[in-house]
Amino acid sequence: MVIRHIKPASEWTAAWLDSVVLDKNSMTQRKLTSIDRLGDGLDALRMAAQERGVHLLLVENEQGEQIVAASAKPFTVLC
Repeated sequence: MVIRHIKPASEWTAAWLDSVVLDKNSMTQRKLTSIDRLGDGLDALRMAAQERGVHLLLVENEQGEQIVAASAKPFTVLC
């Protein structure tokens, strides 16, 4: 029998955003479904990102899944 430790939602969100803050040049992404399932949802993510100065972008991938990208630097929309 395998017992998996699942982080509380707030810890999952904090760990993801803190990893962005520590690596200033990185951009990372998570599926919105993962944020809802493992984290506290989009509103809590937005608040946590603002507290850390992390920029978020919501996009859709080629499969039609919503993806949230996080970066220490602002995103630029080209058109």
